[in-house]
Amino acid sequence: MSKEMYLKIARPQNACVKCGAPLAEAGKHPSAIFSASNPVVEESEDDEGVLRQDFCPVCWDEVRSTDYFSFWLARREKPRPRKIQNRRERNTTLLSYFDFLYQQGNPDNAQHLYFLAHLLMKFSVFKWVRTEPGPGDGAPSRVVFRNTATDDFVTVDEVAMDEERLVTIKREVDEYLSRAGGEAKPAEQE
Repeated sequence: MSKEMYLKIARPQNACVKCGAPLAEAGKHPSAIFSASNPVVEESEDDEGVLRQDFCPVCWDEVRSTDYFSFWLARREKPRPRKIQNRRERNTTLLSYFDFLYQQGNPDNAQHLYFLAHLLMKFSVFKWVRTEPGPGDGAPSRVVFRNTATDDFVTVDEVAMDEERLVTIKREVDEYLSRAGGEAKPAEQE
């Protein structure tokens, strides 16, 4: 095959040329090069060229016995859904997760809230205002943040984060963000 003919070969198609079945999500599918004057399905205006045609496995079994130059098993990566589309969506999702945990008022969520508040501060959703002493003797200090969008003040307890718990919280936040494409609800806390 000459170089000019090779360069005329089309890019992969997204559907089987015979039945129209989607090929992008199939992972692997048969592809073949036919003479443009002898295509299996499509007619070509150029009688001297070549034509690439992609098939689903079922249709390939039907055309396998026809005359073609070559065939191969084309591999395609399945399209990966995007986790978060943009910063605004990520920030909105994290803020909704924070609000969900904050409104529960559960003291077991203190480490989650402390982590999320600082993460939201990193993403400029919260702004640190001040750190106050705890309301009573031995009570933890409280960190006051301002929500930059609403100008509301949010107060969370300052807690010591142990490494193991920090890894668990980070994993939960990542899982929540990955489910955020749909209407994900925060998983109930242990």
